[in-house]
Amino acid sequence: MSALVRGRLAPSPTGLLHLGNAWSFLWAWTAARAEKGRVALRIEDIDPARSRREWEEAAVLDLRWLGLDWDEGPVRQSERCDIYESACARLPGGCIPVTAPVGNYGNWPARRTARHAESGTALAMPEQRTPAHAAA
Repeated sequence: MSALVRGRLAPSPTGLLHLGNAWSFLWAWTAARAEKGRVALRIEDIDPARSRREWEEAAVLDLRWLGLDWDEGPVRQSERCDIYESACARLPGGCIPVTAPVGNYGNWPARRTARHAESGTALAMPEQRTPAHAAA
């Protein structure tokens, strides 16, 4: 069973790491380590307008200062968009385009792709549409 335990921290590098991030990672780290599981660091850099590499680097230094480590990563979500788009294409009904300016996706990790660039749309799953998107 311990091989299935996996903890992670997924900070967004849109500002400095805060206590809530550190507390969440401490819980995930403790649970995974107690079961001899793995810990991953995943960087949620899907807001290119606000994400900064120096805030990512600061988060890594802060976590190390706290004595926390990880077995995987850091993995940047922005470098994995092809994986998500491929998975989306395999879903029944696929993904639907929603109108949203780049970097303004709210809480949904949408990504503007080349095939949607001309229309100014992004990818999102139907159940993740917000009322504002539903009218689009």
